[in-house]
Amino acid sequence: MTNIACQLEHSVEAEVTPSFAWNWRTDIKNWDDPPAQFQLDGPFAKGSWGTTRLPGQEPMRWQIRDVRPGTSFTIEMSLDRAVLRFEWVFDALSNRRTRITQRIVLSGDNAAAYADQVRAGFGSTLPDGMKRTADALVRAERSMEGGKYTAMLLGATGNVGGHILRILVQSPLCKKVVVVTRRNVAEFANPKVQQVVVNMDKLEAELTPHAKGVDIALAAFGVGKGSAKMADEEVRKIEITYPTAFASAAKAGGARVLAMMTAAGADSQSSTKYRRNIGDKEKKSEELKFDFLGLYRPAVILGNSNTPSAVGFVMPLLHWAMPSRYHSIHKNDLARAMVAQSEQAFLALAQGKGPAAPAVKILEYKDMEPFFVPGDSDAL
Repeated sequence: MTNIACQLEHSVEAEVTPSFAWNWRTDIKNWDDPPAQFQLDGPFAKGSWGTTRLPGQEPMRWQIRDVRPGTSFTIEMSLDRAVLRFEWVFDALSNRRTRITQRIVLSGDNAAAYADQVRAGFGSTLPDGMKRTADALVRAERSMEGGKYTAMLLGATGNVGGHILRILVQSPLCKKVVVVTRRNVAEFANPKVQQVVVNMDKLEAELTPHAKGVDIALAAFGVGKGSAKMADEEVRKIEITYPTAFASAAKAGGARVLAMMTAAGADSQSSTKYRRNIGDKEKKSEELKFDFLGLYRPAVILGNSNTPSAVGFVMPLLHWAMPSRYHSIHKNDLARAMVAQSEQAFLALAQGKGPAAPAVKILEYKDMEPFFVPGDSDAL
């Protein structure tokens, strides 16, 4: 249907993390608009039906449509030859500030018949309603001590891992970061950071005692395609053995979420050694059965000390000619996606909204793009 007869829109900004804003708003228990009462039949997912009940009126049925996890959802209500849509959009302004927009759109051949009613019902109340939502979000995040997490990070001295550490330190949801290193790094000194120096060949045994109480584990560790000049045994240690040992220690410590950086084209059955190694890395991660496993598959990583600066100018110009999975990605955007998706998954699990069985999500460029924050790739 087209023929838009009425469109209302209002945005608010809230000092909450984007992942918390999404998880809180998609939990129907938090929908507070007296005297209306809301019921959802099934999960908050595309195709699920819900009901709104108001005193003295017939129940109103609606359906969830166009869900983009962490980014947007639409609720659609059918009228007589018209449709009323409520579109919610969540924009990350920073790692701790979110812009929330609600757009109400009335369309269809008979939409004009309902236009005055929609304007009267929502036109004057939408701004106040959105402000109440933002205020409730802030109160909920501040009071939700149980939603805070402890993270453990492998690869903090690397390009991507270094930015992951900065994001975690700044995140109001992260209360502690256990950083795994080969040596003590003075630059990591921070009240939130605990450094654990290990012998990498004894990583699991030495790390496990320090992993107790960890909720989210993030591994941004590897040698990339420069591995072609290294002995295969050494490559597999760095790409597979060490990250797997790290993940095993995290699992033993109680971590529920694992974020593992791999690479585009990962395939344990590939005839190409690099792709096969990365595929084996993913396979080992899956075998650990985390409640949520995110496998992040970047192609060329920009802003990386190993990537010539000229590549950063050339690669985006070629994106139109290649599949999106092979689009270049800035190290800061990759780091942001790994943290944001992990926070989103952890909060869903903490609120009892996670999957009943271990879930594996492969994130290629298009899957990570919704988590990017404008201007973040300009930062160091």
